[in-house]
Amino acid sequence: MKKFYLSLAAALICASASSAKELTFYLGNNAIENNGKVSYDLQAGDVDDFGDYVEYNIQPKLYLHADLVGQVEVNVASNHEVQVCIGSCVKDTDITLSLNVQSNQKLDLQYHMFGNADNVKDIPTYISTFTAYYTNDKENTKKSFTITVNPGTGAVKGVALTSDFAAIDGGIAYAVESPATLTIYSLTGRKVLATKINGTGTISTSNLPTGVYLCQLNCKTKKIVLK
Repeated sequence: MKKFYLSLAAALICASASSAKELTFYLGNNAIENNGKVSYDLQAGDVDDFGDYVEYNIQPKLYLHADLVGQVEVNVASNHEVQVCIGSCVKDTDITLSLNVQSNQKLDLQYHMFGNADNVKDIPTYISTFTAYYTNDKENTKKSFTITVNPGTGAVKGVALTSDFAAIDGGIAYAVESPATLTIYSLTGRKVLATKINGTGTISTSNLPTGVYLCQLNCKTKKIVLK
């Protein structure tokens, strides 16, 4: 009998060790592929037209599902200010929130964009990259995706998927076919930012002073103006 209990205990330990922590992003009821790209077009009720101006209140239904108990860190980097509410609400272009999750919990990220414009065509295109991971196992649990909200306005020029980039309000939009390093230099040649990129997304430059910089991606270098 003692041998049986020992075998049972060993089996339970092995089962517990084999349980992997897993995070999954959702748009509505649809799971988002890791490093994937999704888009959200304006829906009825997102915009109120008052004739001489419009007000917009856009809230795509984004969720984060956690399989196991633990502490999770969520980062959102956007080309314009967005608001995310997980426990507390933060509005910025670069948001990092830490939270404790429960087993099998699906969190409403309360991703929110609001403001006003002269007309619907002037409502910005928002590009946000979401990243989440368990703080004690970043390497194995990190998940990321990019969402483009209101892609039809042309407020942000698209970047062809051929290792290219473009300055946008508050950041740099990029598109690459394989992992690469994007580097920003001052006009005096001082490196001010270097980051690994892959696929399509945006890098926040809100911590850099406005002005003219040199941006390098692979063998391509060009001047950009950060506003």
